[in-house]
Amino acid sequence: MFHTEDRLDRLRELTGGWPLLVDRAHRLHDELGDPDEVLRSLAGLRADRVEVRAFAEATGVYADPLLATG
Repeated sequence: MFHTEDRLDRLRELTGGWPLLVDRAHRLHDELGDPDEVLRSLAGLRADRVEVRAFAEATGVYADPLLATG
């Protein structure tokens, strides 16, 4: 899906390798069919407080107050 080096680098940057986010990228690709649009969507998730909180809760990071603040 993300077959160019630029896209793979961006995918790594946006997901940090977290399986939850990589899976999200794959699902978005199924929906959107455009790797560049998927990467834009993933970047937008970082600015969405609801999405960020959901990620923190799903990964257990939210249990640590210091990490949750970040």
